[in-house]
Amino acid sequence: MPGQPAHIAMALSGGGFRATLFHLGVVRLLYETGQLKSVNRVSAVSGGSILAAHLALNWDKYNGEPADFDAAAIKLIKFIQSDVRGKVVRRWILAWLVLFPRILFPKSKRWTRGNLIQSFYSKLFDSARLQDLRGKGRPEIVINCTSLSNGAACSFGPSGFALYKRKENDVEINKRSDEISVAFAVAASSAFPPLFPPIEISNETLRCKQAEFSYTHCLTDGGVYDNLGIDRIEPHKGNKDSLEFLLISNAEGDFDSKFVKSYALSIARNIRASDILMARVSSLQFEHLSTRKIQFIEICIKNEIEYTDGSIFSIEKQRLLSQIRTDLDEFTSTEVTALIAHGYSMARYKLTQEGIISECTPIFSWNLLNNLEGLKSVNSTKELGMSSKRKLRLWSYTDLASLAATLIVIGSISLLWLASYNKYEANLQLAKAIAAQDTANLLANNLEELRRVQKNVVKDIDDQIYFNKYIASSSLKKEIHDYYFLTSGEASVYQVCQGEYQYRCPTGSDYVNCEATVDEWVQKRCKHSNPSYSARGSFWAGGCGVRR
Repeated sequence: MPGQPAHIAMALSGGGFRATLFHLGVVRLLYETGQLKSVNRVSAVSGGSILAAHLALNWDKYNGEPADFDAAAIKLIKFIQSDVRGKVVRRWILAWLVLFPRILFPKSKRWTRGNLIQSFYSKLFDSARLQDLRGKGRPEIVINCTSLSNGAACSFGPSGFALYKRKENDVEINKRSDEISVAFAVAASSAFPPLFPPIEISNETLRCKQAEFSYTHCLTDGGVYDNLGIDRIEPHKGNKDSLEFLLISNAEGDFDSKFVKSYALSIARNIRASDILMARVSSLQFEHLSTRKIQFIEICIKNEIEYTDGSIFSIEKQRLLSQIRTDLDEFTSTEVTALIAHGYSMARYKLTQEGIISECTPIFSWNLLNNLEGLKSVNSTKELGMSSKRKLRLWSYTDLASLAATLIVIGSISLLWLASYNKYEANLQLAKAIAAQDTANLLANNLEELRRVQKNVVKDIDDQIYFNKYIASSSLKKEIHDYYFLTSGEASVYQVCQGEYQYRCPTGSDYVNCEATVDEWVQKRCKHSNPSYSARGSFWAGGCGVRR
């Protein structure tokens, strides 16, 4: 092939799974044109580091028979379609609900977002170590990340961990630690700040003395320092003859103005701030690279090509591809195939222009998911138009973590309702008891009043009984009896009560007003007008016995 270089250095940019799939399309073009074996160095960031690590660990498959390439690619695509970010978030939520995965588990096994993403990467990379990236014929892999602790660039490779000075490209610390897991390195490189916390690395992680690595560094997404991955290519160039040209696969989207969003939510605000930062850093990186005598080719996702130049998509659909979300969200088959096809087509166009591959190189026809024809439909355009929106994916009926969290939430709500109901019942019973006590107190007060009234009534009754007894025991009865027999006529005995209060008179007595006299009462009541008085205030009048 014309102009085929002996050695190729690749820089794979960040951009989440969008970048991973776009880079896979570039790798597919290199494989079909026989250029992939010429790649001797790969510097990758974030989503690019996922493909770089998988490429190195499966180098023989990616350079083998088409069926081997397909098998390796299918494993990577299934991982991308497994809803990694959603599973991490849902398990993180579950860990907060039950607490013991965050408290009782060993520190490296706790269900934090950093540990969870490492566990998923570990399945993809088959628990490989950094030393497994090394092998005959394999390219040298540089997995870039950023230290939040001192703002310096750092990287992982087959030999271990390297920390660079902030102003120079000299290596400040280079610790051999090839037992570190590939998942740990990729997790650090793709720890997108708005979503994932930094990954800590210390002398314990590197298994070295504290004097050799004095401080714990918090590592985050390599895109914070260099989202293109080109900054670490130069320090590794060594022999300039070995670097014939640099192939930059740039999956950064088209940074556009968005005036309709208020960015009130912190996550949206932080993502937008990160996009601004990364776009600015990338532009400065290209300015810096243009001053160096290094031949490079940029394969950019936001560029557009015509059908005649080998694209299988319209210009409108190509614009939509550069706006697809850039996180570790689940991607549909349409999104997967479209991004791979676009990466392949852009690489074919650029490499053909530079004379690296023949113009007879076929257009994209790799129908791995059997949906290539469907990408030409209007429905696929509508689907891609919605691909820029991020989905929360806080719940999934196919995820056991979601089902467990749902049961816990329902159980907690039920217990809370039961506790509230029991408290309500207790308060109701207390209110009833208080009301009963108030009623009892009122009855007691009424009873006391009744007893007081009763006491007065009893006193009056006692007075009446005493009077009756007195009448019965007095000689008046005898006098009346004697008079009755003396006159041989009928005799009546009357009791007269005279005073200020009539109600105080004994029962059965006749009340005489204070303004009247007993004599007047006698004259009206008795037959004789001249009564004769006897002892003890009693008197007789016309056959009447009167007791005052």
